[in-house]
Amino acid sequence: MKNIGFSKLIPKGSVLVFSLIILSLMLVTALTLLASSVSLEKSALSSGDSTKAFQVANTGNEKVLYQLYKIRPATIDLVATNSGATCNGGVITSSEGWTVRLFDTSDTRITDCAGDPGTIASIKSDGASQGTTRAVQIAVAAAATGGNLSCFSVSPFEFICCALQSNGAVKCRQTSDSSAGLIVSGDMVLQ
Repeated sequence: MKNIGFSKLIPKGSVLVFSLIILSLMLVTALTLLASSVSLEKSALSSGDSTKAFQVANTGNEKVLYQLYKIRPATIDLVATNSGATCNGGVITSSEGWTVRLFDTSDTRITDCAGDPGTIASIKSDGASQGTTRAVQIAVAAAATGGNLSCFSVSPFEFICCALQSNGAVKCRQTSDSSAGLIVSGDMVLQ
């Protein structure tokens, strides 16, 4: 009886082909994982930049609101100067990265820096961070109770928050329908 060796059952080179197939599968898996992690990292960086841009925009609104409600300067130019910014054509620009545009009650942009800050009905601030820009618009209105009221929307029309000037009370409510404008649900009495 003839003894057939193991090497005679496997054709020459088949181990090499099998090894190359396994290595190719491992390479494809590694490249897929690498592409996925790079995509996740880009997404995280973009989200961080968007958050920073929102915070910069919100800073612009807060500084202008502080001037309007606490300091009450005589001109829009003084609002800008007191906020550490400059006013040109009704646009307040800061070296911190925020730009504020002012609007009157008819939603027309105010372009006169020497104008009366009392004509401001809303302010829109743009903030930028690493090429990402976010905008926050805040309505500035008078309360029916006689105090000045400042309202602003958060995360495009998901919430509305209002602050009463006389005592700084702040209330927020969820809006019911963004397509119909700011329709506030619930009681929002500020005292």
